[in-house]
Amino acid sequence: MATRFLLTALYLTCIWLGQTQAKEPSYAQDGFRPSLDRFFASYCNDCHAAGQAEGGLAIDQLSDDLDDPASFAKWVRLFDRVQASEMPPADYDQPDSELRAQFLDRIRKPLTDAHRTRNATVLRRLNRREYQNTLNDVFGTELELESMLPEDARSHEFDNVGDALGLSMVHLQRYMDAATAVLDAAIVKTADAPKVDHVVAWYKDTREAESHVGTAWKVLDDGFLVRFEGGGYPSGMLRDANVQRAGRYRIRVTGYAYQSDKPIVCSIGGTSFAPGSEKPIYGYVQFSPGERQPSNLMLGSIEIT
Repeated sequence: MATRFLLTALYLTCIWLGQTQAKEPSYAQDGFRPSLDRFFASYCNDCHAAGQAEGGLAIDQLSDDLDDPASFAKWVRLFDRVQASEMPPADYDQPDSELRAQFLDRIRKPLTDAHRTRNATVLRRLNRREYQNTLNDVFGTELELESMLPEDARSHEFDNVGDALGLSMVHLQRYMDAATAVLDAAIVKTADAPKVDHVVAWYKDTREAESHVGTAWKVLDDGFLVRFEGGGYPSGMLRDANVQRAGRYRIRVTGYAYQSDKPIVCSIGGTSFAPGSEKPIYGYVQFSPGERQPSNLMLGSIEIT
């Protein structure tokens, strides 16, 4: 119970921190606009005010709210054009270098402060895959938790953007349910060592061999069976290798490359007839031409559903 309470407290602390956004002090933009009016009146308003909006810019309609992305973008554009001496145009009256520098100095700090505030780092919560990986890493489990958790909102097709990762009561409950499942799997239920089972399976002893030997499969004189795999039916399912309970497994596959002067790579995976079930690939083994070779594959865990 103490362990569960501690995990709950740590989890809620992380969630609370994840919803806190680092805030800079508000940028000092009060009064920055009036200090620019004289410059605008002398060099800009003829083309960008009083009904004129060349290039889509109407200065007398331009909002001072730099928190608004559209307004901020227009102010940045205005700053860049004046700084590059593109505005006013070359065939219009030009401010001297000192006046231009004063104009830019008055607008630079509000724009810089606004940019820093808008780009503050969001301390976000873990998305469901990160949460699954974190719990499994901490407790040494290998549970599939994603399906237990609500799907994460996406921003620009990414599911790990802090601004998009909300938190509801449903999230809290499901995340706690996932943590409980991990604790249940991590806590030993018995002091007895698990029984070690040895399962030996041969393709030539399966019921599929009765149908496919002589057509898609071939039994060699040494008792080994050759599967000419083309990616279709018959598949490589080995029924006698079926496992009945979750646990850690070591798979040893013995074979060799037949009628090939190059090594052959085989995949080791799982299959199921349950609707919607996954068909994971656990790893790969390689066999060289010549003598039979055993190849070991260690599986951290197989989950039975």
